[in-house]
Amino acid sequence: MKNKNLKIRTIVLLSSFIVIALSLIILGYLTIKISKTYFTKEIANQLAA
Repeated sequence: MKNKNLKIRTIVLLSSFIVIALSLIILGYLTIKISKTYFTKEIANQLAA
């Protein structure tokens, strides 16, 4: 019985870790994308001015 509980706990830990890692990757990707478009607009404005 103890072994089964340990297995379930490990699976839960792994899945939660994967979810956290994925959300961090998505957040980082979105941040980079947004900042890139923002900086591109800023540079375009600077060049236009």
